Amino acid sequence: MCMNGGMFVFELFNWYSASWSILALAVLEFLVIAWFLGLDKYFANIREMKVNVGFTKYYFQITWKIVSPLLMIVLCVLTIWQMAPCSYKDYVFPNYIQILGLAISGLPMVPVVLMFAYYVCTLGFQQAFSTKNWKKA
Repeated sequence: MCMNGGMFVFELFNWYSASWSILALAVLEFLVIAWFLGLDKYFANIREMKVNVGFTKYYFQITWKIVSPLLMIVLCVLTIWQMAPCSYKDYVFPNYIQILGLAISGLPMVPVVLMFAYYVCTLGFQQAFSTKNWKKA
């Protein structure tokens, strides 16, 4: 980014780096914890760590299962809907650079999706989210 076209490369990374993929990863995190793993297992793990959640458990159940995923999905859709072509001053990047930028923005999701698919395919859905083989420290 220190050469002649460095400002254009910087602007491309800046434009696409923290966009829809970060919101999509947040939605995936909420779905994995709240729906796939299950909040009952999650709170059982917290109780194993000697943390008393108390009545706030119900607040977290509502927000993690319903409110937060819906808000993140709405934000992700609005981000994609309001996405404009990358530009620097009055120069608009060509279409193939826009596609490269979209690929850059999708890169953070690739390892998460690949590892999720790997574990579910090799272990099965129930075993992938089981905690019975966890060892105590």
